[in-house]
Amino acid sequence: MKSYLKGGIIVLVSSALGYQLYPILNDTKQDISQFNNSEQSKNSEHSQVSNLGTPDTLIIQESKALSNTRKMSDESETMTTQKIEHTTKLSNDISEDYSIEKTYAKEELKQWSIEHKEKLNQIIDDNMPVSISSVMKSSIGNNNQMLNDPSLQQDHIEDDNWTYLMEQDMRAYITQHELAAGFELLNISCKQLICDVIGIEREANVWFQIYRGFYSFPNILFPKDGNRPLNIVRMDNGIPYIYAQIMFKAHKSS
Repeated sequence: MKSYLKGGIIVLVSSALGYQLYPILNDTKQDISQFNNSEQSKNSEHSQVSNLGTPDTLIIQESKALSNTRKMSDESETMTTQKIEHTTKLSNDISEDYSIEKTYAKEELKQWSIEHKEKLNQIIDDNMPVSISSVMKSSIGNNNQMLNDPSLQQDHIEDDNWTYLMEQDMRAYITQHELAAGFELLNISCKQLICDVIGIEREANVWFQIYRGFYSFPNILFPKDGNRPLNIVRMDNGIPYIYAQIMFKAHKSS
């Protein structure tokens, strides 16, 4: 009986103590939980601050960014300079090539004038009396731009095409003229906007009628002071032997 009584008393005391201690233990638990949450928040803030870095770190990062920007700017400037140098070199190469080509064209024209003079002398020897041949050669060779001082009036490639077409046109004009039977055509040559004609007038005043018809050609250059084409006539036994030039202007592209 005493054992039962002691057991009941112990139970009652334990219950009373548990009821009294529960709030205290519960508050302690909450405090610990709050403390842990606070520590986690502090750690998070510290982590964020660490991610932002210290002032020294930020300065280093900005310095690196600025250095990279300058490097990119220098590389861009270098590339621009290289492009300019390449363009300048290409332009100089083109100019040099053009200069070489022009020099070659001048030498070629000079050689043509020498050969043309020899050709005219041969035509004179073959078709004119000895009494006037020397005088005719001398007259033709005096102040003759085609023979003594040829100059490039147009691109030499364009001139080759112009020469061929103009010689054909002038030959056709003379041979198809209504007075063609009164004029013996010996030669037509064209070069650098000048053409010369050499022939024999078999009927009086025929050449003048034919010659003035050339001034209906396109781009003809009319005679003027300081730029007059040669027009030489030498007579033998009443027969006129003729050397004449016709000048043209450069064709203007539309």
